Amino acid sequence: MSFIIVDDANKQFDYFMHVTSDRETHLYSNISKINKKNSTQLKPIPDADADGYVKYYEDLGYSMNQGLYDKLISDFNYNLAEGEKHLVPWII
Repeated sequence: MSFIIVDDANKQFDYFMHVTSDRETHLYSNISKINKKNSTQLKPIPDADADGYVKYYEDLGYSMNQGLYDKLISDFNYNLAEGEKHLVPWII
């Protein structure tokens, strides 16, 4: 299954192919934590049609940023408050 993360504020998206259901759940959890901490509105789109969604967002002027998710995780982990736990980007 495919998965897209959309950052409307910065007009970017990150696209993942072949995401298992366990990894999808993990992505949802991390995105939820990032949204809560940063007051962002990142949108996860599961089971995304690669050609359709990529073209749709590119037509809206969004750019694909294949490092978006990793940067969001890195920023979250860099700015941890006392007692907060690091996010793990991927499960194996």
